[in-house]
Amino acid sequence: MLGVVAVAGCHKTPAEQQPTEAERERALLKAHGRACLKGKYERCGDILFMECDASTDGDSFYVRVSDGQTISSCGGACWHPRGEPLKLCQTMCPPPEWKCE
Repeated sequence: MLGVVAVAGCHKTPAEQQPTEAERERALLKAHGRACLKGKYERCGDILFMECDASTDGDSFYVRVSDGQTISSCGGACWHPRGEPLKLCQTMCPPPEWKCE
């Protein structure tokens, strides 16, 4: 006599569907453009720093990994800031949340 067993509950729970930290970082890099995928990046706690061709006047970003929120956008303009960008560059590049050296 053969029986058929049905397996219930094969769907993943919401916790199992959450992306890994590495997947989240990669998605943030991709969302900020192709230059970010090729540039350097660094992680400090929940903050991801992405350099996206800043040396050629591209951008660099500080992004909160947990919610994807861009905290500040810096870049080539902060290498020789004048006027209004000077204040932004001095206070937000890096932002106060960045606690790494």
